[in-house]
Amino acid sequence: MGYMIEGGGSKTMSKAKHWLYTQPESSRKLLTTITDVVVDYLVGQAAAGAQVRVNFGSHQNCISASKPLASTH
Repeated sequence: MGYMIEGGGSKTMSKAKHWLYTQPESSRKLLTTITDVVVDYLVGQAAAGAQVRVNFGSHQNCISASKPLASTH
């Protein structure tokens, strides 16, 4: 998501963080869509015979767990 919002790489992800916290409903929709697409892709990879898949998040520490998104539910 960070690259989508920032338009490229960023050391601080400040634009993405700002959007994430000021647009919680849109953020949830985007993150849900990304999750659904990635899950479908990984299921397809497994169905095609992939035995190992390595996933990593290079920016997972950019967002504080102590500042969760506001609930939109």
